[in-house]
Formats: sequence, structure tokens, C-alpha cells
Amino acid sequence: MPSTPELSPEEIRRMRLVVEHATDVIVLTDTDGLITWTNPAFTKLTGFSGEEALGQKPGDMLQGEATCQTTRQQISEALKSRVPITTEIVNYTKAGELYWVELNIIPIYDENGQHINFMSIEREISERKDMEFQQNLQAMQDKARRDERRLLSQIGEWLHACKSVDELLDVISSGLAKLLPGTSGGLFLYSNSRDVLEDVCRWNSGATGAAIEPDDCWALRRGRSYAYGTAELNYACHHVTEEPTAPYICIPVIAHGDAIGLLHVALDYMALHEARQPEQEAEIIIKRELALTCAEQISLALANVRLRDELRDQSVRDQLTGLFNRRWFLEQCRREIQYAQRHKSPFTLIAFDVDHFKAFNDNYGHDAGDMVLREVGEALASYATTGSTACRLGGEEFSVICPGMDSAAAADLAEELRAAIARISISYGAGKLPRITMSAGIAQLGQPANTVQDLMKTADQALYEAKRLGRDQVAIANADDPLEDMAAELQDMSDKLRDAS
Repeated sequence: MPSTPELSPEEIRRMRLVVEHATDVIVLTDTDGLITWTNPAFTKLTGFSGEEALGQKPGDMLQGEATCQTTRQQISEALKSRVPITTEIVNYTKAGELYWVELNIIPIYDENGQHINFMSIEREISERKDMEFQQNLQAMQDKARRDERRLLSQIGEWLHACKSVDELLDVISSGLAKLLPGTSGGLFLYSNSRDVLEDVCRWNSGATGAAIEPDDCWALRRGRSYAYGTAELNYACHHVTEEPTAPYICIPVIAHGDAIGLLHVALDYMALHEARQPEQEAEIIIKRELALTCAEQISLALANVRLRDELRDQSVRDQLTGLFNRRWFLEQCRREIQYAQRHKSPFTLIAFDVDHFKAFNDNYGHDAGDMVLREVGEALASYATTGSTACRLGGEEFSVICPGMDSAAAADLAEELRAAIARISISYGAGKLPRITMSAGIAQLGQPANTVQDLMKTADQALYEAKRLGRDQVAIANADDPLEDMAAELQDMSDKLRDAS
């Protein structure tokens, strides 16, 4: 092997100048990895003087908590094997500030091939890594936003397809748990009296389960969203019963310009003291915008469901009495009959009729008649609370659906209702209207009625019998005596003709 020509003093001087003026850090270590020499760039970057570095291992001096352990292991293996390695690693300055370097470690051999040193060349790349981090963060945020928009769109479709408030609350609970991972929260809605907000929906064990007053929440007081933990002055809402350990967001749910509820989102994955750090603050802003969009979707879906419920309620409610109408009665009877036949449980129908109602209308006018029907409807609705449901079928005809009751239990209920109606006193003009009475007929499923029409007919036959016996009383159908039923029908027709004359 040809020998390397010796360097002249001038060449050595120039090389020394090059090394001393190099902007890259150059460190020489012995074969055990202990520092034997550093250039001035080392001190400029790390804050350690050359004298402080002598005899130290670079890793022990410069690496710390954020340094990748896998990279440290790769460097250690390369040193043991005496092979070059190029990598990127986090180091710390003497003052404890973090920085990134591109690190090249090269084993140095003398002219005899003996390993005598390691040379490390470090170039600071903190700015480049920060730019890469920002780009990656932006890419991740863009992807997160795309995923959030996609999921939000799916949740929106489900919300607007819900047919009831209960369905809607189930979708909100499961949807927000997926849309806002790592959070917990709840939806509060104003009660009908609007004096409190009720906890109607939650996810990930959020909310309190108790009603809150409007003044308990700063967001509702101020009329806009409130993020606790992000400002210099932070005041916890009174509905947050324990000292907050994580930031949270409260958002009023607005429909048609009025607050109808409150959405509460706790960012459980984030410590409260981190909330004002730039990255976390930016993330809270993103979560706040997402929660605002959720609140808007929820308010629209709630308004739609309530409108549908209102329209449906109008279609199945009697406008005069507020009781369910004939349409609802027939549909519900069919469902109850199917259930009773499947489960072999009793089902009974009570038919009510206001006694002498036509004569009452003729004598006192239709306004008085409407007052009577409203009072009767209110009494039926008030007393029919044992699982039974009162309905107005038309005119002075009423019916009570009694699932789970046999004819004896239904007769007891009918007697209570009859007595309650007999106690009604109605003021009209300068005086009072005459006493109101009702007759009732009872029919039980399977005796022998097995359809809605059969039940209604059998109950009507019992009602005619109650009228034949003098009105203001209750009769139970006797389907085994068709002649008696026919006689009751004829008697009722005769009574109606007499009332009309």
C-alpha cells in the first residue's frame, strides 16, 4: 500500500482553520466513545465548552427524554460493530433546550488499519424538522377534518331520518362518542316549563344525570359558546359539580332563534394546564367548531322530529277534548289485540256514551254541549291512568282501551269513571248545567270477540243494555244471549227516537 504523503505545516494550518470555522459540529471520540476533541461549532450549538466535553460520552451529555430509544440503540450497535451510521436524533443544549441534528458517525483508522477514533459530524436540522412537523400536523388535521366531515355527514343523515326523540337521542349518544373520541359529554334540553334543563343524552359517562338551571351555565347566560381553560380568566359552570381537571366546551343549542338546550363536551384526554399551549389551544378551537356544527345538526333534527310529532299528534288527537281520536283508537286496538293473542293476556274495551246528549244540545246549545264533552274528556283522561287509554270516537261516544285487564277489572275502572263524570259541575251563564251521566258497556277479547270490530260491537251491545236498565250505569257484555242483545239494540233505537221527538 503506497504511503500517504505527509502534510506540510501550511496544509495542516489550513485544515485546522477549515475545521475551526466549520458550521457543522465535529466531535472526536476515542475507541471507548469518550470525547477527545470538539470544534468551536460544538460549543456554539450545545453551550458546553470543549473542556466540559472532554472525557464525556456524547450521548450522556446531549440526549434526553425526547430522544428516540430505538435510534440510541442503533447508534450503540454501530459503535460496537465499528461501522458508519447516519441518522436523525434529538439532542439537548446545556440549558435544556431541545434541538434536532443529522448525525454522521464514522470510525477512523490509522495507516496500519488500526481503529483509533470515531468522528461525529452533526448538522442542526431543527428548522427543517419543525417544518416537517407542521406539514405532517397539517396533513393529519386535514385528514382528521375529512374524516370528521364524513362522519358528521353520516350522523346528520341518521339524525334527520329519526322518527322519534328517543331514536334521535340514541343516534346523538353513539354518534358523538365516535365523532369526538377521548371526550365525554351530554345534551341538556329545556323542560316544558323552561325552568330547568334535563340531562336527556350522554356519551362516555358524561354529564351529571341531574337537571340544571339556566343560570348554572356561562354559555347560556352569555348566549354563546364557552371554552373553559383557554382564557386568562376561567370560571367553571355551576353544573360542573367537581373541580374540572380537563378543559370543556359548553354550546347553547338554538332553534328558530331560541335556546332549546345545551351541549356539554369535556376534553378528557387533555390536562387542564395544557389548554393554553399553542397546539392544544388550536385543537380546542377545532373541537369547538366541530361541536358547534354538531349543535346545529342536533337543533335542526330536534325541530324536525318535534314538528313531525306535533303533526302526527294533531292527526290522531281529537281537537275538542285532546283525547286520541278514532283513527288512533283503531290502530292501537289492532296492536293490543295482536299482543294479547300472542302473549295470551287479557284485553278489554269500555264503550262510554253521554246520556241524553242530543236533548242536552237541543236545550242548551252546541257551546254548552262542547263544554260537556271537554269536561267528560278531561275526567276520562285523568282517571284512566292504570295503563288504560281514553279515546273519543265521535259525537258523544267515548271508549277506553284496557290492555292487561279482564272484564271484572275493567268494570271497576268503568265504575270509577262513571262516578267521576257524575260529580262534574259546569257553570254556564248565570247558573249551572244539569248533572251529566254516562252509560258504559264492557267487552273482553275472546268472549267471543276476536277483532276490533267484534269488540266494538260487543261493547256497544253492553252499552245498550246499560241504557235499557236506566242509564248512568255499567254493563258487561253477555255474548251468549243474542236475543237479549237484539232487545237492547231495539230499546236503544226507541230511546234515541224519543230523545229526537
